[in-house]
Formats: sequence, C-alpha cells, structure tokens
Amino acid sequence: MAHEPARATEAFRPAASKLSVFTGLLALVLVLARLIVLPGPRRVWTVGGVQVTVALNAALGLAVLLAVLTWAGMDWLLRDHPAYRPQRLLWHGLLPMFSVWALEIALLALPLGPVWWFAFGGGLSALVVLLLAEAIVLDLQDPRALWASWGLQAVGYGLYLLLALAVRGGGWRLLYAAPVLAVGAWAVARRLWALRAEPPGWGAGLVVMLALGHLSAAWFYTPLGPLAYSLVLLGALYMLVPLLAEPAPAGRWNEAWTEPLSTATALWVLAALVEMSR
Repeated sequence: MAHEPARATEAFRPAASKLSVFTGLLALVLVLARLIVLPGPRRVWTVGGVQVTVALNAALGLAVLLAVLTWAGMDWLLRDHPAYRPQRLLWHGLLPMFSVWALEIALLALPLGPVWWFAFGGGLSALVVLLLAEAIVLDLQDPRALWASWGLQAVGYGLYLLLALAVRGGGWRLLYAAPVLAVGAWAVARRLWALRAEPPGWGAGLVVMLALGHLSAAWFYTPLGPLAYSLVLLGALYMLVPLLAEPAPAGRWNEAWTEPLSTATALWVLAALVEMSR
C-alpha cells in the first residue's frame, strides 16, 4: 500500500546531531565575538557633511562569519526534509540570520556577568525553537504547522524588540541605528508574510522599511528610555505586518485588523507607563 505524501513529513524532526553541531558553532562564534577584541583599521568618509566611520575589526568579521554559518547551516539542517527546495532557502534562512545578528548586537552591548549569560542562554533557546519551527513550516500541511507559524511570529517580534533594546541601550549613532532597525523590521515582516498563501509584494516591504526607519529616527533623540523606545517601534511593526498583508475593500473595515491594532495600542500604552515609572 502506498504511503500518503502528508505522512512522509508529518513527524519530521531535524537530525539531533546536525542541530547540536549547528547551534554549537553559532554559540562558539557568539562567545568569541564578545571575548575577542582585536583592533583593526578604521575607514572614515564624509558624506553630505556627515562623518561615516567603519571599523574593520573582529566584531565585523565575526558578523560576516555568523551570516555565512547561518545560511550554510540552514541548508544543511533542512536538506533532509522531503519538501525542501533550495530556492526557498532565502525565506527559511532570513529570520535565523536576523536572530543571530540581533543576539550578537545584544551580547556586545551587555557587560559580562549573570545578565549576559542569561541573555546568551535565552537567545540560544529561542534560536533552537526558531530552527525547529522553520523545519516544520517547510510543509504547511503538517498538523504542527499552525503552532510553528505562531512560534515564528513570537520569536520574530521578540527578536525585533531585542534588537531595538540593544541599539538604543548601546548608544548607537542615528546614522547606523535607523538603517539597522529598518532592515530588521523588513526581515521580520518578509518572513512572516512568506507564511501566507498570497504574500504581499515587495512594495509592502519597502513601506515597512520606510515607516520603521522614519519612526526610529523621529523618536531617536527624545528622552524615551530603551524599553519605551523599543515598545513604540514594536507596536508599529506589529500593526503594519497584518495591515499590509490583508487590505480591505474601499470603505470597509477588515476584521483581521482588530487584534493587531488593539495589541499595538496596548504596547504604546505600556511604553507610556514604562516611561512614566522611570
């Protein structure tokens, strides 16, 4: 008797040995990025009267290494899945790469100590959840796919909050902070849209980049603390992702907008409360 195609991937799990090696290598590079401080040449350009400095140091090199490891590791980890297609690696590698970058930025901003190790362990745990979810959503007919999609959403938004906290708390210049936060928002939005049967076009991603880049710059020099600032940006991203994915006919209200608008408003109120309590 022939087996049903859905059953072939129903119980798929990434090989434990591959998952261990992959996460172990990423953990090693993240630790090295924090412990190794090697001076390197600095390049300074003046563009439109603004001085742009790029430090060619160990942190930059390890960031590139993390990106290469993530893409290669995702291909190696997911290739055993019967539904895997190499051309889909862009979507399945996008959020993991963003997650390791966000975690690296956060770990570089924190001093070594109990908080650093807590962030390191929590970040790696979230990364493992993310990798397992990416393996499951390769087959949207998998009965676990809905839960995996929710997990991807939770991790994606959580990582963006972590990125915003690290950038704001790390004292970044606006010249670097706004583009990083804009590209991070685009990465989260595009990955979540790719879970839909009919994702929006590239124009929607451009809207997210421009909106979050403008908002991050507009609130950058306000006296908001890191958490309040990050919650403001997270609320905007949480609102834009479904609004752009599910347009409603002219003059009509789309019921799918109710929850994200309510949650975004709650995040903004929470940001105000956090700021008032400082």
